[in-house]
Amino acid sequence: MEITRWEFETHKEVINLFRGGENVKFSKLIIDYCSYHSKQKNWDESIILEILIKEDDLIYDVILQKEDLEVTLKSNIKVLEKFEEYEYCQKGLEALKNL
Repeated sequence: MEITRWEFETHKEVINLFRGGENVKFSKLIIDYCSYHSKQKNWDESIILEILIKEDDLIYDVILQKEDLEVTLKSNIKVLEKFEEYEYCQKGLEALKNL
């Protein structure tokens, strides 16, 4: 699965995006990657998102680790349920069954 890349002009944009810990776009991305990796047997970790901040020319990697897959799925399912994104909730629940 390809690494997703998000680009921002400033750090402030990134902070605002993730403030409060409930970002539907991010949670959907996480569910997609967790769903894919829950079916894979031979992996330990994967970069799922690169965040480029143009003002400083910095790249941050968001990494999904196999040992954190279950807790990552559960926490993002809660976010998506709150925003009534039930299709993604179902996808996350199916990924949990694959673990």
